[in-house]
Amino acid sequence: MNTQTDSMIGFSAAITEQRALTVFLVFASLCIGSFIGLQLDQYLDIACVVRGTCYGDEGIIYSASLIHPMVFKLLFSSLVLMAMALSLKVLTPFEALQSTGLFSELNIAHIKKLASVLFASGVFFLLLSLPLMVYTLSV
Repeated sequence: MNTQTDSMIGFSAAITEQRALTVFLVFASLCIGSFIGLQLDQYLDIACVVRGTCYGDEGIIYSASLIHPMVFKLLFSSLVLMAMALSLKVLTPFEALQSTGLFSELNIAHIKKLASVLFASGVFFLLLSLPLMVYTLSV
């Protein structure tokens, strides 16, 4: 009975760690992607207003300035989320962590599954941002 309680506590701790990892990855990707989108928005403002090259010009800066800043933030946040999930799955030294006893085989499988789900979520939001970009350009 004591062994079953210990395994339940261990499983609960693993789920809690994975939730914390999920929240951290999503929050970090939103922050980094929003920062990149904000920097791009600032650049487009400077290129359009200060230089005066945007209005009346049909170049790429004019087209990009028509896209809403939130769409840029969604685009870059999804790209960063995909990169972070892929790096979690590929670059984390799971064998070394398992040999030191920090992770069990079950925890590694759950973390890899979590990385796959986060990558798929990033792809979904990337595919969502592309039609939004086309829609804002056509309006």
